[in-house]
Amino acid sequence: MHLNLFWLIGEQEIYKVQDNKLSDTPLLINNTILENEVFWNALNEGEYYVIFSDLKAYSTSNITTINTYADFLDSDCQLVLLIADSNIVTVYCKDSHLLETLYNQAAAKAFENTEYITDENDARTHLSN
Repeated sequence: MHLNLFWLIGEQEIYKVQDNKLSDTPLLINNTILENEVFWNALNEGEYYVIFSDLKAYSTSNITTINTYADFLDSDCQLVLLIADSNIVTVYCKDSHLLETLYNQAAAKAFENTEYITDENDARTHLSN
């Protein structure tokens, strides 16, 4: 399945790795919007290291501010990927099949503390780092 997404690159620190060292060159530019192909080309161009990120994928070019889960549900945003401290990853996804695939991949890679976020266990008040 090919989705034509628009990626909102929020505040993030993702750096390219060059000669086995972390470079000063960011992989992505903060507060920009990238079309799907450009986004994936950037990710596929080499090794990189994620310190933190706030990435949101929209199904249309109607990019709106998302501060809360209710904002997410009412928006054209399909996926939110938040990474903190290089290893705390939170994903919000409207597509239940994609979410299940992501969950199964995390389990297969033996990621620790993998769990579904529900209304009962979600401590976040805002969808950002």
